[in-house]
Amino acid sequence: MKALRACSPGDTIWCQMRERGECDFAGAYCMVQLLRDAAELLTPRVLDLNEIPEHDGAVFIEYKRGDEDWALYVYEDGPFFKFNMVACGGVMLPLEDYGIEWRAWTGRPTPEQRWQS
Repeated sequence: MKALRACSPGDTIWCQMRERGECDFAGAYCMVQLLRDAAELLTPRVLDLNEIPEHDGAVFIEYKRGDEDWALYVYEDGPFFKFNMVACGGVMLPLEDYGIEWRAWTGRPTPEQRWQS
């Protein structure tokens, strides 16, 4: 994310990240790596349970039964995660059911990535 915010397309002979010693790539290769990193960041993936509290931004909640919704993570409350759901208000989801009945994604998964009902 740091490189995505700092780099801009164009002349890659001079790079402020490399100048500060924060990038080891030389020349145009860094732009290729930057695009690879950006694609990885933008590809939806299932969050590990311990990543949910640290995730920055909205998460896509997928339920085994086929329901789905966008949510903003609120907080962990004992054996539950409490989410502020975009469509239906608050909901508490049991931690013990994570990966079994529900899971959180970094973005909307493709139909091929979702649980097959």
